[in-house]
Amino acid sequence: WNPFSSGNTSHARSVAFVSKHDKVDTDEDDRHFAVVIGGGNGEIWVCDLELSSLPSNDNSSASNEPSCFRHESTRKINPLHNGPVLALATRPGGIVISAAHDGLLRVSQVWNDENGQAGGKELLPKSLYGLMGYKVWIGNICIDDDGKRLISDGKDDVVVVHDFSKDPLEDDWNPGS
Repeated sequence: WNPFSSGNTSHARSVAFVSKHDKVDTDEDDRHFAVVIGGGNGEIWVCDLELSSLPSNDNSSASNEPSCFRHESTRKINPLHNGPVLALATRPGGIVISAAHDGLLRVSQVWNDENGQAGGKELLPKSLYGLMGYKVWIGNICIDDDGKRLISDGKDDVVVVHDFSKDPLEDDWNPGS
């Protein structure tokens, strides 16, 4: 699967695997997975996987096995980054964090709800929020297992930790004291 192949001059710069479900013990028939690709042109593409079509490790199988990519499910996350997408991180629940040369970390949601719909109509993946003016030449990003801390580094040799574990409304910091 290559979303950049049809007349597009870009190429993949980053790739990640994302799970729809928060729970590991989800029934095998109900699990949903996708591959996310970040492009050199700022695009981010998502394609669902068909687990029953995954190639086996048996070398005796034919080389023309069906693809595990569900091409009809290919979709783009908007808005685009204004530079190459250099790093992707994911967490269960269909959350994707992207980092690009535009100095923006963006958090997006790949699926809308259990049925891929919201309010009876299908919606495409969407960007939830971004951290703008972050840093140029970002290197890597990762998110902890709880999804509460986002860590990044860059060419400036600085590691940044964003901690979302505390509710800002419960902050006991008092600027007046």
